[in-house]
Formats: sequence, structure tokens, C-alpha cells
Amino acid sequence: HCVVNIDDTVAVTHNYAGRHNFAAVWRSARSERPCWSNRWLRALSEQLPAVAEKAQQLNAEDGFDMSKLLQLNRERRRRRRERRELRDLRRARGKAGKSFDEAAWRRKRTENMSASDSDSTV
Repeated sequence: HCVVNIDDTVAVTHNYAGRHNFAAVWRSARSERPCWSNRWLRALSEQLPAVAEKAQQLNAEDGFDMSKLLQLNRERRRRRRERRELRDLRRARGKAGKSFDEAAWRRKRTENMSASDSDSTV
């Protein structure tokens, strides 16, 4: 969203993470947003190593395996991509009829997908 402040303004947001509430925020973020929290942890390791160490300590205390959750998230995204591809393939076949060239369709789709790759699941 966009906010245009015309006068002096104070914003109150629920997305605040500070040292005093870090444990609660980290525990929530790592479960709900595993890819994002993985990037956050990498950034913390570079910028605030003590806070990154605290995050890793919380993971160890809770027996939380980020890599397992990241892998599950990758698998979920892969299955979603496969379902989307099958749906799109059925639609393309229906539109083209008997003249449908699946190999050409897959090549074009691969080209389009590689142009929009993201590191969000890294």
C-alpha cells in the first residue's frame, strides 16, 4: 500500500521487531514465513551477528529445523507449479485442438518461466 504524509506523522504498526520482542517475532516468522525468515537470518548474520546467534539459539532450544521447513515449502511450491502447468497444458490443448505442439509449448513456457525466476525459496 501507499501512504502520503502531508503533516508530521507517527505510524503505529504491528510489524515491529526489536530486541525486547525478538523471540516472539522470530518464532512466529520462522514458522509462518520460512523463506523470508531464512533471508532475514542471513542478513542478521551479516549485520547483527548477536541477534542472529539468538535466533539460532531459539531454533536449537525449540528443536526447530529451518532446513526441513524450507524443504517442505519448496516441495509445496513445486507441486503448485506442477498443478498450474497441467491446468495450462489442458487449456492450451483445448484451444489448439489437433494441431497442438506440446514440445513447442513446453519450450516457450520454460523460456517465460526462466525470465521470471526468483530466489525466494533459497
